[in-house]
Order: sequence, then C-alpha cells, then structure tokens
Amino acid sequence: MVRGGDVAAGGIGCIVFAYIVLLRLPVGIPRLVALLPWIVLLYRSAWDVPTIHLRAVLSFFFLWMIPSKLLLLCWNLGAVQDPSVTASFPRFFAAMALSINIPRSLIDASSNAAESNAAPAPDDRSAPISWKSSWIWLQESLAWQAVIIRASIKVLLVVLLFSAYAFRDRGMPELLLYLIYSLHIYLACSLIFEAIAAIAAATIGVKLEPQFDKPFLAASISEFWGKRWNRLVSSMLRASVYEPVLFVLTRLGRAGPGRTRSLLWVRATATMAVFLVSGLMHEVIFLYTTKSTPTWQVTGFFLVNGLAMVVEVALRRNFGPLVSKLPKVMCVVITLGFIFTTASLLFFPPLQRPGTCFQALDEFEQMLGALLAVK
Repeated sequence: MVRGGDVAAGGIGCIVFAYIVLLRLPVGIPRLVALLPWIVLLYRSAWDVPTIHLRAVLSFFFLWMIPSKLLLLCWNLGAVQDPSVTASFPRFFAAMALSINIPRSLIDASSNAAESNAAPAPDDRSAPISWKSSWIWLQESLAWQAVIIRASIKVLLVVLLFSAYAFRDRGMPELLLYLIYSLHIYLACSLIFEAIAAIAAATIGVKLEPQFDKPFLAASISEFWGKRWNRLVSSMLRASVYEPVLFVLTRLGRAGPGRTRSLLWVRATATMAVFLVSGLMHEVIFLYTTKSTPTWQVTGFFLVNGLAMVVEVALRRNFGPLVSKLPKVMCVVITLGFIFTTASLLFFPPLQRPGTCFQALDEFEQMLGALLAVK
C-alpha cells in the first residue's frame, strides 16, 4: 500500500526536476508538457494514502499548492518572478515544497545581514514588559519562543475539541457540532502553517508572517477571504486566476463606451472565477479525503461567498458612507454569521454524510491512545 512518504518523495522529486530541468526549458508549452507527468504521478499516489488526516493534508499541499506554483513556473509567474528564489535551491525548495511566499524585504534583510557578518536584527516584539505587551508579543511575535507557546496552546485546544466530540451522540445540536468543526479546521490549519514557518526559519533563516490573521475579527466578506483567512491561498489564487482573468477580460473590453462600468463587471467576473477555482480544488481535496462521489456543495459554498463579496463591494461603492456608519461589532457578527451559515448548509455536510468526520475522530483517538501507551 502506498504511504504518505511516497507522495512526499514524488513531490520532492517533482521540485528537484523543476529546478534542474524545467527552468532550463523554453517558457510555456514545453515546460507544461514536461511537468504534466509529474502532476499525474502526484494525483495517482495521493489516492492510496491510508489515513484521512494524511490524505487531507497531502491533498492540500501536493495536489493544489505545489502543482499550482509549478504551473505558474511554466510561464515564469508566481514565486519565480523573484530572481532570489531561483538563485538558491533551498529558497526555491522552500517556496515550492513548503508552499510559502517569501517576502522580498525579508530575503534582502537576511542577505544584508549575512554579507555584513552581522546578526539579523532582533525581533522588536521579543521583550514583553507588561501584561498587554506580553499578550501582543504572544500573538504576533515571530520569535521561536512565541511560536512554541502558540502551537502548544493550539494543540491543547485541539485535544479539548476532540474531547467535546464525545458528546456528539448525546444529543449535541448540529449547529454546535459545526461550530466545533469550524474551530477544529482553523486550529489545525494554523498549526500546520506555524510548523511551516518554524521550518522556514530554521532552514533558510526567513521569518514568515502568519497565514491566518485573526479571521474571527473580519468585518466583511472581502476582509475575511482576502486578508485574514489563509493568505497563502489568497495570494496563490490572485496570481494564478484573478490577475490572468482580469488581464484577458480587460484587453477584450478595452475599447467601447461605459468602460468604467465594464471594468467593474470584469473585476466581478475575475472574483467569481477565483471562488469557482477554489471550490473545484476543495472538491478535489474532499474527494481524496472522503473517497466519496462529489456533491458539488463545496463549490456552491465558495460561489455563494464569491457572489456575496461582489454584492458587498457594489454596496460599498454605492452606499459607502451609510455602510461605514455601521458598528464594527455588527459587521463582524454579520460576516461570521453569513460564513458559518453557508458552511453549515454547504461545506460541512459533504464531510459528515459519508462518516468521514467520525472516521477521522477514530483515527485521532487511536493515535492519541498509541502516544499515551508509549512509556
């Protein structure tokens, strides 16, 4: 049976092939033709991974993030637009394998420090003095101590959430169960990216900004999806979907009357294209995770949220002064309430119907039991 290590080995081999061979091929179709067999290999091997948790994680990274970055590489787009990424294999590998975006300012700071034989500038948030500054430091600092503390707290919360799942057969309301699912997904994803940030800091000396920026404080749909929730995916979709669609449609509609109105529709179309692609890729992840026939509800969830973002932008454009007068607390409640409601109707049911959630819980209980049995 194929294990997760085989998928990881295939992904690493794909990245090595891209660095050694793909970058030396002509831009465009030749690179794409050379890359496609590797992507097919990744999709084939990921299907045989035995556990739900591992299939979910590997599907996200090896079926979406890494192939997307490599497809952009075929046209010299994305991370490879920064020459410093392709100049060093460790940085190239980190940008592709860890699915991270390395800010140019951080690379320059690291390079300047190395060239001057000086230690990198210390984290200006690494010396907490008061309770308030300590809390800010714990939330925002990129120092390894803060990363470990945050990760430990999140691991504890995940364990507590799994304990709460024990009440699912004792009359737990479905909405409460979905709320626990939401917290579980957020904590699990943020833990994974905390680990990636720690690996990047240890291997290439670059401190990365958090991929999740307090999504529970989002005061609008666009703020939630564009600035606070999984910023890695947001930047990936912007580079691979939004900007190409915007470019093509803008060129097609360059001439003619009503260009301003036309540009608004072009941006709306590009936004919907982003959410459509995101929905389809989540369908792939759900397919590999549950091994059940797609219901297309997940795609519907993202399309509904994309449409809500388009409507929200239109309302702000036409009724900006009125919308700006709404209390922020009300905006946060409306935003999170809308996302949670649509997730309860469309996002979570495909996971629950085939029993995937309960199988994942059983897997976790077995893993936790095995860890506790180790003496």
